Amino acid sequence: RLSSVTDVRLKDGDRQRWRGGASVGLLAARVHAEGPVERGRSSFNAAARRSLLDAALFPIYNALSKSDEEETRAGYHFTDAVAKFSRRMEDESTLSAVFFWGDDVLRFRKREGEYDGGYGDVKREWLDGRWGNLAAALRWEKPLGTRWHGTFFAAYHRYRVSASRKQVLFRRQAGEEDRWRLDFGSGQREWTFRADFDWVAGRWNRLRAGAAFVDHHIVPETRS
Repeated sequence: RLSSVTDVRLKDGDRQRWRGGASVGLLAARVHAEGPVERGRSSFNAAARRSLLDAALFPIYNALSKSDEEETRAGYHFTDAVAKFSRRMEDESTLSAVFFWGDDVLRFRKREGEYDGGYGDVKREWLDGRWGNLAAALRWEKPLGTRWHGTFFAAYHRYRVSASRKQVLFRRQAGEEDRWRLDFGSGQREWTFRADFDWVAGRWNRLRAGAAFVDHHIVPETRS
């Protein structure tokens, strides 16, 4: 499937009082806060987390894989954050803004050969990968009468992925050094505008209509 539609609603923050919390576990650390911007009318809700795999588990793997002839180091972590602002207007309409950011990072390092003494070759490899999302949305829900209700929505979404691999081979006897590197990148970005209208004709009848415009750009694969 080349595309899809996702409708995810983040709950509004508490309009009466501030609250929050934080936690640290074996796999991730989290922080959350919510509260009123204008008591009873507008609120803010935000959360963020960061995985701790690279700090908790990968050091054990790195220590077990280390030897005189070979050393391997690996690490992975992700970070994401989400926030929402919502406000109830005087005309009973509701305005809300949502922001999301996510980032994943993968790193791998490998060394073959002895650093101290000997005349053998020494080879080092680096592999770095990164991918993530950025999204922002604005929603306005407004009653247009006793039977009509309108929802107006605008959103932006961006996805990026990049990878880099580098290798260095040092030939001690010849005193030569060979270098090799490959970079890769790709991604996509999208603008969405939508208007939906609901008309309640009676207890058992409802009419829904709307229009949408999507501007979708795919960034081709690039190598260097």
